Amino acid sequence: MPYDETTTGGQLRGHNIKAIYEDYFNNIWIGKWNEGLARIDGETGVFYSYPQINERNSAHVIFEDSRYNIWLVTWENGLVRLENPYDTSAIRYIAYKHDGHPGSLPAHTARRCK
Repeated sequence: MPYDETTTGGQLRGHNIKAIYEDYFNNIWIGKWNEGLARIDGETGVFYSYPQINERNSAHVIFEDSRYNIWLVTWENGLVRLENPYDTSAIRYIAYKHDGHPGSLPAHTARRCK
């Protein structure tokens, strides 16, 4: 099945895709610029659109750690870990931000390392 603006009820438009990531379970995660997060279920092919992440609603980078946690790097709102990532009705976003302390994130926005 093709996934586009028509088949996803306007939730997936080519010009707003910022990141694509395939997780361990073959789900395809789609980070969108100012339009949040979506997922295509690797088994069923069902398209899921997620609730708003934060004020900017941008999933700039998507990553999965060795414990299968899904993480998002947002634009100007720090790092976000998803709780209950496969259940859109129970999803919870845990944000980690720069708070001025030496051990916190260096910034709220992704930066390129040299």
